[in-house]
Amino acid sequence: MARAVAAQMPDRVASVITLGAPIRQLAAHAAVLQTADLIRKRILKRHGRGVLPTCYTPKCTCNFLESLKGGFPASVRQTAVYSKADAVMDWHVCRTGDSKVDFEVSSTHVGLVLSPLVYKLVAERLAAQ
Repeated sequence: MARAVAAQMPDRVASVITLGAPIRQLAAHAAVLQTADLIRKRILKRHGRGVLPTCYTPKCTCNFLESLKGGFPASVRQTAVYSKADAVMDWHVCRTGDSKVDFEVSSTHVGLVLSPLVYKLVAERLAAQ
């Protein structure tokens, strides 16, 4: 969501730091995708005909997903933290492709938010602004 906001309002966002986030495409463990599909079906059932069938899927055409497909604003500093040991997200899509902003750590997916190495990296990136 932060990347979409940055793309839509780059004048209001200084930087975006992602932790194990699929920023290039949706590529998650099958169980995660099945859970997301279950949630989507419940949302569609609850909201009825007012919600398009493609909402809450990678095929959604709303501004949110459109902003993710476009280029990331050069004025917004970014940091993408990923782990090859991530069993939830495919680490390949959690990178920007720019070695200056992509940082690999050794962690599980959930462990990214608990890792002292990640906190140190985030602090260094924020301090360097």
